[in-house]
Amino acid sequence: MIRKLIDCEEEIIDFHKTGILKGDYCGFKVLDEYYTRKPGSTTFILASPHSGKTEFTLEILLNLSIKYGQKHVIFTPETGDYKDVAKELISKYNRKHFFASDYDSCSQAEIYNAINFLSDKFYIVDSEENSFSFFDIINQVKQLEASDNIFIDNIVYDPYNEVKHDMRDFGGRQDLYIEDEIGKLRRYAKKENKHIFISMHPQKQEKKTVDGITFYPPPHAREAAGGESFFRKAMTFLTLWRPPNGLNDENGQPYEENQTIVSVIKAKPKGSSKMGSCTLFWDWKKNRYYEKQDNGIYFGLEYLVKDSTGKDPGNLEVSVLNNTFGKDFIF
Repeated sequence: MIRKLIDCEEEIIDFHKTGILKGDYCGFKVLDEYYTRKPGSTTFILASPHSGKTEFTLEILLNLSIKYGQKHVIFTPETGDYKDVAKELISKYNRKHFFASDYDSCSQAEIYNAINFLSDKFYIVDSEENSFSFFDIINQVKQLEASDNIFIDNIVYDPYNEVKHDMRDFGGRQDLYIEDEIGKLRRYAKKENKHIFISMHPQKQEKKTVDGITFYPPPHAREAAGGESFFRKAMTFLTLWRPPNGLNDENGQPYEENQTIVSVIKAKPKGSSKMGSCTLFWDWKKNRYYEKQDNGIYFGLEYLVKDSTGKDPGNLEVSVLNNTFGKDFIF
């Protein structure tokens, strides 16, 4: 459709008045400065193996469910079958280990409580013996929405290389295939007002050695398979990096053992994200990320509670998040 400005002048005036609105708060004040989840858009997440791509994505989704009640379809075959994915979600919800044999594990009551909350928020694509293309999964989303009379806010492909890709129409050219397929996904997300998350591994990364420590440096989008094409078509592009033990930062201070650096290396649309980096920390005992603010430790959404209510749930053994994410959790 070709439009003249005069045909949409009222929309332009409204846009002038409202300005560019930020997207949804994803759980952390330090992250909110650089990244928010915008409906009708896409986010690409690049990180080396064991750098927390899946954990980071599930963290964001859980926070979006808690704060906004958002619903998600997640395709994450590397995590395992539906029971493995459920285990991860339940563990995160309760901030405890899952299995009964683990120390400080979830009780059966806590598992039932978690399932009660998560069941209508997280829908798991169980790949079984089948492989799925991007739009195979989108068709399943459409069927789910029609049969259950619901709206899915977010679709997750984790990771890209587990999606079925047919490049025959592109002469085997990966770059042409990616630009066409990601373009279709962008248009679908915008039309349906959904957000699409795609995670990926670097294809080629060279190790470097500093002060006797050999490690993979932070990845760049161009290091992903088809990276140039992804980088061109992406709206927002994030990278995650866990510094190796013993390495110092640019100020000569040692990185912390559980530190994760989140970098926004492409930011669109304006207002929803901006380029830059922030630091989150990983608590493997609670299976959750946290941030540091005001000399305290705050898990997802906790610092927002402090700002909104004046109450400080951080650093408490029993936090407001353990109260069934319920009445005490006020924004």
